[in-house]
Amino acid sequence: MADVCVGVMPEYQARIRTLARAHREAAAALFAAAHPERADEPAGWGAPSGPAGPRRYVAVTGAAERIVGYGGFWPVRPGKFRIDLVVAPGHRRCGIGSRLLDRLTGEAHAASAVTVQARADSNRAQSLAFLQHRGFSETMRMHHLVLDVANADLRPFAGIERRLAADGIVLTTLAEERGRTGVTCTTRHVRAGPTPTPAQARRSRARRRRSGGCITCTSGAGRSCVFSPSTTGSTWDSSGRWALLSGRPCADGASPRR
Repeated sequence: MADVCVGVMPEYQARIRTLARAHREAAAALFAAAHPERADEPAGWGAPSGPAGPRRYVAVTGAAERIVGYGGFWPVRPGKFRIDLVVAPGHRRCGIGSRLLDRLTGEAHAASAVTVQARADSNRAQSLAFLQHRGFSETMRMHHLVLDVANADLRPFAGIERRLAADGIVLTTLAEERGRTGVTCTTRHVRAGPTPTPAQARRSRARRRRSGGCITCTSGAGRSCVFSPSTTGSTWDSSGRWALLSGRPCADGASPRR
């Protein structure tokens, strides 16, 4: 029964407030308890937001205005919004989640939202039922993967560079390749998987600024095409999402091999 509100007294009725500085610590703790893999995100809640968001709210109860819920939404592209919604255990099934959701979807609609996306882990049956009951339907399913670089066992990949070279694929650095050929490729990046949250996007940009490596793929004609994380945004973030690269033809018209 810990996750169920068994009774609602008049003084208990939740009120929705715009997230203020005084709310951040308690709201951040509630958010981190629900999403430990995103516990660093509340540090960026004070960043300036545009007219379409992000916008954040809390649900409070009692004279002391104890925080028992958190909700936020932000645009991921024109007309498409994401939401976060958390209600504290012991305060669920009291209507708090519904009130927060109504506020979020109403505000998103006013900001010209065409769709609103919410996410819930497949093992959180209560959260899935809540969303389905309120008109959400499944549009994608993601699998969480983590690459532990520091403790990776590279023994199965011994000799990988030699095997790749036999197929005409060479791993090098951007500086070496530019010095060798002088060829510069134009590239674009396509993000595989879900659109990042604002905090994830900031971390990704910071990693791109620090990154200096690249991957070079050699075409059948022996010319090279360079993919550079520092210019295209290829990165692995802590949530396990991988930003993939796709390349336009090299300067000589040769297409890169993948």
